[in-house]
Amino acid sequence: MKKLFYIIPLLIVFLTACSSEPTKNAEVAKNEITKTEKTDVQKQESMKIEVEEYLADPEQYIGKELVLTGTVVHVCKNDGKKLFIIGKNPEKRVKFTTGKDMPSFDIKWEGSKIEICGIVKEQRINEAMLDDMEKKAKESPEPEHKAEEEHEKHEHEEGDDHHHSSKEDQLKNIQKLREKIKKSEKGYISSFSLECSKYKLLDQ
Repeated sequence: MKKLFYIIPLLIVFLTACSSEPTKNAEVAKNEITKTEKTDVQKQESMKIEVEEYLADPEQYIGKELVLTGTVVHVCKNDGKKLFIIGKNPEKRVKFTTGKDMPSFDIKWEGSKIEICGIVKEQRINEAMLDDMEKKAKESPEPEHKAEEEHEKHEHEEGDDHHHSSKEDQLKNIQKLREKIKKSEKGYISSFSLECSKYKLLDQ
């Protein structure tokens, strides 16, 4: 009976120790997950780079959120959904589009200094897309902006933004894109732009 009296408390201690171990492990696991989540958030933070650095290799930034500072050289007069900025080289422009639920860009911003943040997007242009663009261009009357707006969406060269080009010009541009695709080993060419998430005018 005395033996039993000593064994029972020992069993209770043993069982308590065993049951507390998973709790400690769970806490450790929870802390590790929290650390991982924090690290992931830090990785997703915006990256501030120069316009020229982005233009040197935009492909490496696909899906990343960048902050660029430059001068607004053009805002689309049609709907205000596109904006172009330059850095040190006035010949090289970066295209931004309005993000989801964002108001249109203001044409009054042209000539202003801006700090603008956006996620890099890639659009791949292939022969099938050009066939569709060419068909629309040929079928549309003069002047027709719809086919040209479609062309703007698929334009390869950064900053190209032709609002009033003729049907002949549209077809010439499509042919230029076909030639670029032929020279590409990938079978397509890429158009890069940034979907704006926020901005700050620095002149105000």
